[in-house]
Amino acid sequence: MPRVGVKKGDKTRSGGKQAKKTTSSNDSKMRIRKRKSGETAASKSSGSKKQKMGTKGKDLVIVMAGSAGGRPPKSLKEMVERLATVIYAPAEGKWKSWAIDGENRKRLKNALNIALKSYPESSIVIASSSFGCRVAAQLWADEGQRLPKAVSRKLICFGYPLFRPKAGQNRKTSLTAIPKEVKLLLVSGNKDDFLNRHYQDLPPGTASLKHLAKDCKAQVTLVSTNGKHNPLDGTKKAERADVEEKVAAFLLS
Repeated sequence: MPRVGVKKGDKTRSGGKQAKKTTSSNDSKMRIRKRKSGETAASKSSGSKKQKMGTKGKDLVIVMAGSAGGRPPKSLKEMVERLATVIYAPAEGKWKSWAIDGENRKRLKNALNIALKSYPESSIVIASSSFGCRVAAQLWADEGQRLPKAVSRKLICFGYPLFRPKAGQNRKTSLTAIPKEVKLLLVSGNKDDFLNRHYQDLPPGTASLKHLAKDCKAQVTLVSTNGKHNPLDGTKKAERADVEEKVAAFLLS
């Protein structure tokens, strides 16, 4: 089995043992604060063997298709790891070429199979960033009807590179061909160069994705930020928190 980067978060549980009547309210609050502090520290530890709770009471695992270098930007990586257990694709560490099918699809599916075998009771969601968005979207477009039922009918794309640097074929069809039963979350920065080409035939910025969504079969949700190709890049803390909250809500939808 190929080596794969796995980030395991914590499974948090609500409630707990009821405090004795003789315990003071201050003592109870102190215990709660300590417990929460412990959970936060554990969720940042790569050695934790617990998972975060996901949809419908199941553990949640994200298979994250990385950018051209094989991994997402640090800020995106940290965000998804706060939300779920993460298995990174390609499982081999990096993509083989710029092709969105063939060997690169095989590498994404290898990571997906690792997730399915390692966490058979979990809800699996495919997420992606930059080039990985194209690989993941084309997988859904071509094989969405045949993917295992354990794979949630959801796809998250952080920074979908809609227009290539030079004039030529755009990347619309990979999105428009995704099946109608799939929920598609597009998280993009309005200053993304891949949405602001001089030759493009759609409005600039994230308005291009809003326009394209009308032609999509999938159920599209668009989250627009003031960021760049990495939608968190250049954004303020409050906006990042808002994006994370919307991604979490999508995962739980």
